[in-house]
Amino acid sequence: MPDQSLKYWDEERYNESIVRLLILAGSIFLSFVEILQMVRMKMDYWKDIWNYGNISMIILDQFVVTEHATHFVGLSTYHLIVVTIIMMIQLWVMFYYWWRLNNNTAFYVKMLTEVILDLKYFMLLYLMMICTFSSTSMVLNQYFMTLNIIGDTDHTYAELYDKQT
Repeated sequence: MPDQSLKYWDEERYNESIVRLLILAGSIFLSFVEILQMVRMKMDYWKDIWNYGNISMIILDQFVVTEHATHFVGLSTYHLIVVTIIMMIQLWVMFYYWWRLNNNTAFYVKMLTEVILDLKYFMLLYLMMICTFSSTSMVLNQYFMTLNIIGDTDHTYAELYDKQT
């Protein structure tokens, strides 16, 4: 009687290979589309920042699929997962931007893009405030940790603050 686990493994491996080939074929097709756009638009192609996203997404996609199948570069599983996550985030951002091609959603894509771009100064100030308070908290905790080493107290700043409230 043949081993069923081996049959399942072979079938699973076959299915993974088919999916990889389909993804690679789609990525190669998109590469040709991008090359045709480069030729047609010449230097104007490089003026749109989204084209850089398209190129990097195609390169990352081909790299991840090839690396996953062949381990050509020899990335560890952790690093391959990190690169895949970066590729997936970029894919979803590009997918969001592709909705501008639909007449019903183009207005909303443009509106959200403008809102996100307008938020950059607010986000900068917000990040500065987070850094301000986190650095203050870090210094206070370091001070109380130093007192713990000396033996003057057995608490951190956060524990003392919790007891007062």
